[in-house]
Amino acid sequence: MKGSEEFELFDDAHKKSKLKPWYFTKEVGMVAGAVFVVVSLIVMGFVSGDPVPVAVSGQGLAEAVPAQWQRVAAATGVAENATNADQGAITGRFAALNLPTSMEPVPFNENLNLELAGNIPNYIPTKLELFEAHWQGMDTTLLDAELRMKMRYPKGLEGVMIEEVTLNAADSGFLAGDVIVRVGTGRVRNLQDFQNETRKLADQLSVNVGVLRKDGMGSNKLYRMNAMSLMMKDSLPLGFAQVEAAPMILPGDFRPHPYRGACTKCHTFGTGFEISPPPDMVTLPPAPITAEQAHILDQPHRDRGACVACHVIQ
Repeated sequence: MKGSEEFELFDDAHKKSKLKPWYFTKEVGMVAGAVFVVVSLIVMGFVSGDPVPVAVSGQGLAEAVPAQWQRVAAATGVAENATNADQGAITGRFAALNLPTSMEPVPFNENLNLELAGNIPNYIPTKLELFEAHWQGMDTTLLDAELRMKMRYPKGLEGVMIEEVTLNAADSGFLAGDVIVRVGTGRVRNLQDFQNETRKLADQLSVNVGVLRKDGMGSNKLYRMNAMSLMMKDSLPLGFAQVEAAPMILPGDFRPHPYRGACTKCHTFGTGFEISPPPDMVTLPPAPITAEQAHILDQPHRDRGACVACHVIQ
């Protein structure tokens, strides 16, 4: 119902009751409403300190400031949609970082992130082994000797094992446990191969992927593997697999897996690179469990190593 109609009904009701106080008239009500809106805007914009968008040479500040400066503003805590006072603060911070303070575009400073972060006391090895790769909704990891034994896959089998399937990977028929051995015509033996072969075909809308899928258990207590070909496809270019190293750890952390060599072969050391444990994967803190529960093999989550790495054993 429109406001004018509400006022008319309100006035009619009071006419019938023969009550016509001045503060119930339509004109006074409209003026009071306008005053309330103006006062609210003033309080929200100036008392609370929330920034009010302003124009800079006919453009919004986010459009007028070069993209790399916007990243600096975000990193230094200054909103892109800033007031004139905030714009002055941005200029001052640019000067402190030895950046030009004019509105002309400047080359991106590749050392800017290090300057903002300061001296990071983390240990980052120059070369790390790859830990997992992600492509078109699938999470994959290297099928090494340890994983082959756990999965009861044939000895000597090489490839990249799919741990999780969503999105296009699921629509294309892939399953968790499939081992990718070929992308297009390229052989895949490890995660680096997987990234290289998907990179070669990144601009295509469909790619033929060769996988081995487990079948029944053989007499040697190992799964038989069936070779099959699946078509990964999308309406946009498929892109290439993105790889990661193992998570960051702290010196002295409990090792939740069998010995795999020096920790620095796979891990960075320090803080700030990962939220651990992942808040979307576990209850924080992990619930205490009994020693008997720790020895049960059908845990309510995938294998994450020794229970003592996360749980208090009672």
